[in-house]
Amino acid sequence: GQGTAGHRSRMRSMYVLEKTVDIAAVCSAGGVSALTADDIIQAIDIPAEVYILHAGVEVITALNGTSPVLDVDFAAGDDFVDGASAASTGYCAAGTNGHVDYTAVSTFANRVTATDTIDVKVGAGANDVSTGKIRVYAVLCDISGVDETDSLRAATL
Repeated sequence: GQGTAGHRSRMRSMYVLEKTVDIAAVCSAGGVSALTADDIIQAIDIPAEVYILHAGVEVITALNGTSPVLDVDFAAGDDFVDGASAASTGYCAAGTNGHVDYTAVSTFANRVTATDTIDVKVGAGANDVSTGKIRVYAVLCDISGVDETDSLRAATL
């Protein structure tokens, strides 16, 4: 073969994108006293041509309100986290429809080909979530081309 061995300068590494979201600041910026039914927060901008290994949310300060829950996904869905309670601190479990590390649920593809955002949908029984803090994160790997020229040559034998 005429190929070349991998070079560190061309290798890609995994990396983490994260955003801490203060619910009180979101409410204040939006001019509201509390989030209403299924309000959407666009938390993380995801670049094109990446592979998502995992995404999720950590509740840093419990959300107030009546039974607050979180969904995390693209387009306000629930493929990463589905219906996780945000009434206490800690990492949210995937939930009944949530994405499991390194495997894809039927409605989710790990490869992202166009820019998008990871969204958090906040729900509560009485639409009264006004405080709390969460950290949304995604573990990504860049899969865009490094050298898209034809590096293999026809060989005459």
